[in-house]
Amino acid sequence: MIVSYIYMGIPLPGLEAGKHQIEVADGANIQAFVDQLTTKYPALSKGYLKRCTIMVNGEKSECKRVLHDDDKILLLTVLGGG
Repeated sequence: MIVSYIYMGIPLPGLEAGKHQIEVADGANIQAFVDQLTTKYPALSKGYLKRCTIMVNGEKSECKRVLHDDDKILLLTVLGGG
């Protein structure tokens, strides 16, 4: 199945801001999606995605949430400062 994802936030190695699509296995959950991204972008394996807030179709989601065809995933990194 195909899911769309948008990354917003601090630039991460290999992961460009903007809208992307990726094919994941039927019944995949968010953790499987994250694992697939780290395979596609090896620099992310250093834990960058653990600092992201992940939303699916506008709702904050946990790693065990099962994805469905045409889901829209938003990856947000925390921005801080003052």
